[in-house]
Amino acid sequence: MMTILSTLSVVLALLPYMISASPSSSSSSPSFVRIPLSRPGTSKTAGSFAHTADALRLKHGYEPATKNFAKGKRDSSTEVSLQDIKDLTYYATITTGTPPQSFDVLLDTGTTDFWIGTEACTTCGSVSPLFDTTSSSSFKTLTSAANITYNARTVSGMIAQDTITLGSFTVAQQTFPINPVFSVAVNHSTNTLANGISGIMGLAFRPASAFDEAPFWENLVNNNQANNVMSFHYTRAEDNPSNGGAFVLGGTDSSLYIGQIEYQPVPEPQGPTPNYWQLPVTALTVQGKSISVPTGNAIIDTGSPYLAAPTEVVQSLYAEISGSQPLTGSNAGFYAYPCSTDVQVTISFGGTAWAINPKDMNLGTIDLSGDSGSPGSDSGSGSGSSSSSSGSGTGPMSGIEVRASSQMCVGGIFDIGKSDARFSISPSWIIGNVFLKNVYTVLEGGIPPNVGFAKLAGDSSTQTGTHLPGAASSNKASNLLALLVPVVAGVMATFF
Repeated sequence: MMTILSTLSVVLALLPYMISASPSSSSSSPSFVRIPLSRPGTSKTAGSFAHTADALRLKHGYEPATKNFAKGKRDSSTEVSLQDIKDLTYYATITTGTPPQSFDVLLDTGTTDFWIGTEACTTCGSVSPLFDTTSSSSFKTLTSAANITYNARTVSGMIAQDTITLGSFTVAQQTFPINPVFSVAVNHSTNTLANGISGIMGLAFRPASAFDEAPFWENLVNNNQANNVMSFHYTRAEDNPSNGGAFVLGGTDSSLYIGQIEYQPVPEPQGPTPNYWQLPVTALTVQGKSISVPTGNAIIDTGSPYLAAPTEVVQSLYAEISGSQPLTGSNAGFYAYPCSTDVQVTISFGGTAWAINPKDMNLGTIDLSGDSGSPGSDSGSGSGSSSSSSGSGTGPMSGIEVRASSQMCVGGIFDIGKSDARFSISPSWIIGNVFLKNVYTVLEGGIPPNVGFAKLAGDSSTQTGTHLPGAASSNKASNLLALLVPVVAGVMATFF
């Protein structure tokens, strides 16, 4: 009897702590800060969506569709350029060094390390500001030369430390490599920084670091400066031209979502020592029809503009869209479909079927008439050039400037392709901004870590999905209470 009473007293004593352990809404706590997000200006250009997709493939252990991509060379095929990428990329402003130097960086949950272009970089180009290490009194070189393996590639550079500040949070000795940045912040056809973005702040976990260093957010948690929660809210440019959204470090902001946050645990083998924020994809529909999905995890990647899926899934998805066709050449892996079609897609990670707005599925128009403007052609000028264009795209990106009469649009879900044998484990899906613009995303670094989604507040244009029977509850503490209370009551009824 005494043992039972002791057990009950321990359970009841722990309940308040279990409840308070769930992610909290915004408050005046110093461990919480909201960072405004911005989009690159419309005058800044990116490489083609195909080159961005190849950067993502290489980043996550897949072979690029363009044979010369890994060598930093353009394929001979004509490309379709995104002249206006305002709905593809979101960035935040940080400061580095003493006195602080300001830079715009990509917040990337698909990688761990912090990267910054420096004035010593000979290939970074002149589009983006570069970090002047000689002007920082707090800058410290840890190694004069190092070979860093990143995304199956080895780059030479230096490992350094300096003060990094994001909002009101500062890490005095953040370790990072100083070398050209390798991710979607780079124009891979020239290996230069793109769109005014000077670097990347990785937000994955330490085991994914190229040189075994804790990311910025983990350093804050380890120093008891912030809670182990971060959240993202992206806006659509046509709905909110001046505001890209918000990144909340250390918590969530209840003004940005409605209802409860639906959490799913990061599955094993990630578990207690994860590399990335991953979830299994459990269901997918297009135009109301279910698509068979293979077993495999999806990486939640805020550094990705698009959504990548396994080959068989992409083929089945576009087969349900009348008039769709695969693109070829350097655009291989993407599909085009009639612009008059509203593509309705939902995706589930074990609970709610979250919908992707048709606006986000449509990357803009593309000319498929053949000749010089056709993707995959080996001659002529790209369809992004003024000589081959008579109008601008119809999608929210509206930057694939092509012949408006073509009436074919590029889909935002592409074929992830073939995995690279040099990688032991690669995600089956890449969940980027095509999806993330439609939900409030919460990442909680507990044991195990959790990924949560919630319905956006104040966005009537966003379809937010349907709650499925048996979906996991969004309140982990309430789940725990629901389990424990009957146990406690049963024991008490038995012995008292």
